[in-house]
Amino acid sequence: MSEGKTPPSMETLAAAIVLLLEKLVKQTDQIEAALQRIVQQNDDIHATLERTFAQGSQTNDLLQQILDSTNPPDKVLTSIKVIFKGVEPMPPIIPGPVVLTQVGQQVVAEIVGYDQFGALWTGPQPDWSFENDNEAAATLDQLTGIVTAVASGVANITGSVTTAEGLELTDTESVTVTIAEEVPVLSTIKVVFVPPGEGQGKKKTVKR
Repeated sequence: MSEGKTPPSMETLAAAIVLLLEKLVKQTDQIEAALQRIVQQNDDIHATLERTFAQGSQTNDLLQQILDSTNPPDKVLTSIKVIFKGVEPMPPIIPGPVVLTQVGQQVVAEIVGYDQFGALWTGPQPDWSFENDNEAAATLDQLTGIVTAVASGVANITGSVTTAEGLELTDTESVTVTIAEEVPVLSTIKVVFVPPGEGQGKKKTVKR
């Protein structure tokens, strides 16, 4: 220790240590506040990015909707229905259940299609085929689709189509045949001979 210099007292050392600690605490507080500001800024950045992403997603959805409206998806044949057209002077298309009441009465079976949106199919019509489960009630011409009443009963007509995409479509509609029974009428007579007495009581008309 140099001569002439008095060592600091304990009080002075204690005061210096307290002052140093106060500075450290103050600096620590400043560092913590800076860190909090950085964290807050990061939160703000994250929130801004999330809003930007959300707006971008909404914009993409809107652009996709506009694109879909200007470029609608291709229509495809997804369902079919068997219909029956009348033979003149009957209406062109027979609404509701088809009932034939006379032997030889005819209707024409056809197939209409619908796309995936439920609209009437206007595209190329694939080849179709028909099947009939009861020829005893009504016959079916496979080429023309003509159904002809034969006798009372129900004939189920099934139409089938294979789409360009390879989808098998079917529909079955019934044709009910109800032939009214003929009322008996006198159409012929025959002369017969009976023993005397058996024919008594019956009125006879004698022509002169």
